[in-house]
Amino acid sequence: VKRLNRGCTLKLEPRLNLDLRWALKFPDDHQVNNRSMAAALHQAARSAGAEFITQCEVRRVQIESVSGIKRVTGVLTDHGFIESDVVVIAAGAWSSLLEVENHQVMAGNKIKPVRGQMVAVEMPIPAINHVVYSCRGYLVPRLGGLLIAGSTTESAGFDKRVTAGGINAIIQHAAEIFSGFDQLSISEIWAGLRPRSKDDLPVLGLDPGVGGLLYATGHYRNGILLTPITARVISELVIRGQSSIDLKPFSITRFLRPEAAG
Repeated sequence: VKRLNRGCTLKLEPRLNLDLRWALKFPDDHQVNNRSMAAALHQAARSAGAEFITQCEVRRVQIESVSGIKRVTGVLTDHGFIESDVVVIAAGAWSSLLEVENHQVMAGNKIKPVRGQMVAVEMPIPAINHVVYSCRGYLVPRLGGLLIAGSTTESAGFDKRVTAGGINAIIQHAAEIFSGFDQLSISEIWAGLRPRSKDDLPVLGLDPGVGGLLYATGHYRNGILLTPITARVISELVIRGQSSIDLKPFSITRFLRPEAAG
């Protein structure tokens, strides 16, 4: 991390607000286009043999109990029953809505949706070349000539509508960083739902009471950032039954009442 004075900062990004006093530069801070990454992962998974079933709602995770030991048997969907001895709950903001037959473990860990609205505008000339943060907003340059500004943090349930108030707040905060932002042409506006747990930490690992049931949810604002490590530890649990990283701080058991955990 390097602290830059006003002159050095404006030399790097001449379009920033001239009222700024200083800035911090993070040379190892990078970004990824989440849409492009998702498309690439989808194609890579298909090439590796993964099967995707779209437009298919999972209604219930089914379990069986043999001699008092519970174990996953598969998932019931609106296309029928899919048998599996391992199920990963990775439904993001919808994770707590997924019914697990005769099992209430998710009731103690309400994953709540948090709406975040975004604005994409045409990149100015000269362009913004770095990801720029302030205490109220941020700007992210994208290849292809777009500048992304965000974001709101709203408790709006599962409402993904874009609102005038939300977009107005984003534009105002972006204009504090770059004073000409409000003069740029808007290319796109959208909103998404972040999955937030009670303590803002992800829920990762094995269910304490059902064999074959795993969790990979609650990543809140860090889903893309934590994708590689999440994929690693969950795949280790599926293949070997144990993770190379201690997942106790992220276990769902931290939300359970003592009697429920037992």
